[in-house]
Amino acid sequence: MFVRKFEAETLEEALKEIKKELGPDAVILKTVTNKGLKGAFKKKKIEITAAISERNYSRKANVDRAITPEAREKFYQADSEHIEKMIGQYSTNQTQPKKSANDYGNIALNKQVQMVQNNERNVPAGRGLDEFLSATTEQEAPAPVQTRAASPKPQRPVSSMNQAPTESASQARDLYLSALDKIADLERKIFDLSKNLETKEKSQARGLYQLRNTLRSLDIDNSYIQKLLVKLQYELPEIALDNTELIFETALKEMMTVIKTDSAHFAKEDVSGPHLTVFVSETSCGQTTLIRKLASLNQNSVVVSYFPIRKTDQGEIIQGSEEQENQNFSCKIFGIETVVARSISEILSFCRKNCELGKNVFIDFKVTAGQSFEVKQLIDGVKRSFNNVETFVSLSAIHSEVYNRKILNCYQKLTDGIVIGHLDLCLNYGALFNLLYAFNKIPLKFFSTGDVVPDDLEAATPERILAGLFHL
Repeated sequence: MFVRKFEAETLEEALKEIKKELGPDAVILKTVTNKGLKGAFKKKKIEITAAISERNYSRKANVDRAITPEAREKFYQADSEHIEKMIGQYSTNQTQPKKSANDYGNIALNKQVQMVQNNERNVPAGRGLDEFLSATTEQEAPAPVQTRAASPKPQRPVSSMNQAPTESASQARDLYLSALDKIADLERKIFDLSKNLETKEKSQARGLYQLRNTLRSLDIDNSYIQKLLVKLQYELPEIALDNTELIFETALKEMMTVIKTDSAHFAKEDVSGPHLTVFVSETSCGQTTLIRKLASLNQNSVVVSYFPIRKTDQGEIIQGSEEQENQNFSCKIFGIETVVARSISEILSFCRKNCELGKNVFIDFKVTAGQSFEVKQLIDGVKRSFNNVETFVSLSAIHSEVYNRKILNCYQKLTDGIVIGHLDLCLNYGALFNLLYAFNKIPLKFFSTGDVVPDDLEAATPERILAGLFHL
């Protein structure tokens, strides 16, 4: 939209100038008369701000270029309706031969225009030029009407007739505005659909609705939530679906079946002979402390810690120390025997030696970066050499769900169970539940709930996870 300000001595001169420069489709936006204190030091003039759309201005500019200046003066002295009609006919019949300039002077007589004597009143925005000209002095000025801009594009004045846009630019702008309207319609439809979906969800039974919102707030996997709701809806009578206590009690029982637990082989009474248990971890997850707790409960046992010989970039050798392991306070108090192995062959040698003595062996195997292939090498060698072998993967409750999933995906074919450390520091039991739901074929074995040996050790139960999940 083009906006321009016109100044003249009288209202009639200003309106004629608007009609000549912008055409009959111009819209009066504002009129100002310098009068009173404001006009005491100014010459009395009338300022009128008018505007016209780019498309209408382009059609008028095409007519102005087709006629001579003398014919243009006569042409714009006709009434606005006639001028608008002729501009429209010319725009649709540009391929026809142009009329001579003299034909425009005799098309019609000038329309008698009633002058507005009261120049001080404000003309409301949005009125057409013909309506402004046909206003009478007896009519009262209506209250100003606030109008919003037809386009978010900033208004810019027209300084010259040569700045009129081409037809192609006008068509491109029309296509752009049409695309914006379609986008707005799509957004409106998406909003309506989301409202309808929310209304449909709220129309569910009160018990199911509260259960779904509670499980979502606890970060439970959405696929399991949907599965649980469908099962409750088909198993319970329709009257019971509004009973919140019954719904939550049934949901807890169903969620307990998801968590699979089992006891370790060395803790079972019906299994005889020495047992060999391998614990595998990649990062700090309390694995060493958990093994010491288990070894303190099994007097006839030994812990084999894997400290391979490694070199730094400068060639320095880094290796663990058996004396440092045995000087640990808990090892001294509880008499935990600990040996250090430098390689997998040494681990197998220590295991064979202690199994011949009838001792249970716990292997503390920490995987360093780029050495994950050693896990398969160790487990294959141990299972070929010994009978009662069990492999556990150690996870931490303070690690993210994504990281724990990555560990289980890597070792799920090699492990016989899961042990979880730092359970006392867990802030998101929903992540643990999702992990146990995704890998429900691997049983849960032990929980480590602190640093105190051996008190902070618990046998795995689904009640412990659900109690932390629902703060029971």
